[in-house]
Amino acid sequence: MEVFDHRLLWGAEAMHAMSRIDPTPLRAVHPIWEQEDPRQFIRDGAALLLANDGGWAILQVYDGERRELFVLGAYSPKGGVYRGITALKEIAVRLNCEIISFASTRGGWRRRAPKLGFTFTPQGEYEMRVD
Repeated sequence: MEVFDHRLLWGAEAMHAMSRIDPTPLRAVHPIWEQEDPRQFIRDGAALLLANDGGWAILQVYDGERRELFVLGAYSPKGGVYRGITALKEIAVRLNCEIISFASTRGGWRRRAPKLGFTFTPQGEYEMRVD
């Protein structure tokens, strides 16, 4: 499935792409990745991989009160986050998700997330409604 200049991958194709991705940047973003290997979520079929030449995101869909596209972790080169948000919105619409969310321990997101359309929740996550 083509999404702008990104590709949404799962299964064997996602695992092949993940083998070329260095998960080290994730460990700096969220403590869970110090113990967990993000590639395991792909192997288990519990997550999708959004990838392009310079960046990637590991995504999960949750069905609760609202259908949610949760970004488990991502990496993008300088400026790539803006292109990535556009792709995430399109994917969320295709997957019938009402919100896109993520969690991060990096303090810079408190300033940057609102500029991208995210709000900070009492649960400590950032979320954006998909219209």
